[in-house]
Parts: sequence; C-alpha cells; structure tokens
Amino acid sequence: MKTILLILVVLLFSCSENNKTINTKELSSVSNEIKYQNILDSIKLYKLKPFDTLQTHYKLGQLENHKIADKTIKIFKRDSLNINWIKINSDKYMIDSLKLINSRTGEASEIMFANSLNKIKLYQFKDDEILLMQFTSFPCTGLGCSVTDYIIYSFNKKKLNLFGSFRSENIDLYNFPLNSDINYIATEYQGDYHGDTPMHFISRVYSMNENGRFYQMKDINNKDYYYEITTFPNDTLKEVEYKVNWF
Repeated sequence: MKTILLILVVLLFSCSENNKTINTKELSSVSNEIKYQNILDSIKLYKLKPFDTLQTHYKLGQLENHKIADKTIKIFKRDSLNINWIKINSDKYMIDSLKLINSRTGEASEIMFANSLNKIKLYQFKDDEILLMQFTSFPCTGLGCSVTDYIIYSFNKKKLNLFGSFRSENIDLYNFPLNSDINYIATEYQGDYHGDTPMHFISRVYSMNENGRFYQMKDINNKDYYYEITTFPNDTLKEVEYKVNWF
C-alpha cells in the first residue's frame, strides 16, 4: 500500500517539476489499485467469524452423514457420485430443483455441479444460525476441477441458497455497512475456459432478505456493488487491471 502511494506522489511531483501532463491512464490505474486495496481491507474488516468449522473429505457411497455443533447434515447420492438430495436436520432439499443465484460463467439457469462436501462453517447472526457449505468435484477431470459450489442455509427461515464459482473461492460471510443483514460475495468468471484470453473475475455483493433468500445488492444509481480483476495470461505487455464500484 505504501509503495502504491509513493508511486502516486512521484507521478504528481514529476508532473509539477517538468510541467508535463499527467498520463491519465497511468494515474487511473494507480487510483483503481488503491481502491482495490481498500476493498480488500474492508472485506477483512467486515468478515464474520464462524463459531464452528468442519473440514470433510470425499466418501464413496450413497449416503453421507455429517455433524457440526448440534446440526446434522445428510447427503444422498443416487449413483455414489451425483447428489440427489441434502437433508439438514429434518428438512430435505432436492438438488435438481435448485438454480444458482449468481452466474458461474455468464450462463443462465446454471445448476449444482460439484458433488463432494469439502468444508462446513456455522455462524451465529442475530437470532439466526447460518450454515455455509463448500462443495468441490471428486474425482475431477479437466475444467470440472475448477468448479466450486456453495450452499448457504438459514435455520430460522429454512431457506437454502445455491451459489457457484469457477477458478475462484468464496467461503466467507460478511456484515457490510450497507444494511443490517448478512452478506455474501459471489464471483463470476468471464473469458475462455482454458485461459487463452483475458480472464475477468467479477465479484458482486449479495444480501439475505427477510425470507432467507439472497439477492444482488446495488447502489443508489442501481449499479452493482462489485470489484473486477482482469488478468492477461498470454500478454507480456499488460498487467492486472481493476474495476471498482464499492461502498
């Protein structure tokens, strides 16, 4: 952070001393990098701490049983690979009926892909308990190894939310100063699946409403709260680029 600020000061001082025009593109790049660092700082500041965490491993078989605190989770796989239903305490949810709230790769109506429960986090938020489960693919081959799915469940509202990601990880919950509700960051990937073109990682903010359903948050101008990181894997002349609209 100090290095970024020093670069900015040098640019301004050089312009003043030599009576030259500031390169707007360079200044904008530095400014956005500072904004991005501020976002990272705010994310850490408002991240919620779970009161219990469980690391799990893939188990071959149709029925899995997990327990975290006083909660039970059962996962049934119709062919030992593809998840058919998930039962949280006494409530059963059919996976085929779920659609992603966000977009994993820009496609509409995406469904759950991952099949292996990898981590469980349990949160206490106000008078509710929130479950966050991370799923990966096993055994994974090719592009499937980069897919991760997340289920967020409210015990009070008995509502299950499905999010997905590609080449990114979103395993935390937040309480940003945008409202008094629980928040989540979901990332969408845009670009060639094999990384041959610029890769865009667009992280947007979602919030849980009074019914336990997550929705995308926007500012007063109806624009997304987001930050975007673009990488250029096959371009040695370009560095990482940032776009930001944050609170």
